[in-house]
Amino acid sequence: MNILRQERTIDRTNWLSGEWDNEPDLIEWRDEATGLACLIVRARFNLCGYVGVPHRHPMFGKEYDSVDVEVHGGLTFGGSCHGRICHTPQAGEGEVWWFGFDCAHAFDYSSGHYALTLRCKEGLFMPQAFESYRNVAYVTGEVTNLARQLAQLGPNPETKCPTCPAGMEPLLTAVFCEHCDRWICQDCYDFGDEHM
Repeated sequence: MNILRQERTIDRTNWLSGEWDNEPDLIEWRDEATGLACLIVRARFNLCGYVGVPHRHPMFGKEYDSVDVEVHGGLTFGGSCHGRICHTPQAGEGEVWWFGFDCAHAFDYSSGHYALTLRCKEGLFMPQAFESYRNVAYVTGEVTNLARQLAQLGPNPETKCPTCPAGMEPLLTAVFCEHCDRWICQDCYDFGDEHM
């Protein structure tokens, strides 16, 4: 994994000690197999994972609950860049649409949350033996898995464009045509109504 950005911004002064002590709060990278933008972001106490799909992807702009993928706890986010859920775009990339999940479900251990509740409830909310902390390695694996699933929902770059006169153009620069409800090459898309 080639890390493009890594930040540590959250104060952990009152947290119980654990493997999160030396973890970053934000990691940005590109998935090597798919080229999709990937993020891990700590949301106060727990880690969340995100994958960004480009504008031409069929899932761009879709609600997270309409995307059929398997990831820890299910998708819990779909949206454009905002706040810490954003990345450094590549040249010519344009806007991406993020799909994300969190690790604050039942049986997920949220590190700093227990420090907060200990001060309030005198130990009534101690971590339980059945809870697991979802660390950076775990979340990285889930993000990578999500990137591969989202890529499979897009075009296969080895497929030929179905609208080219000779059917010869590969879908390396594919655009999803809403009118045709299929992937076509950029040239056919730019040509306009003729491909319909």
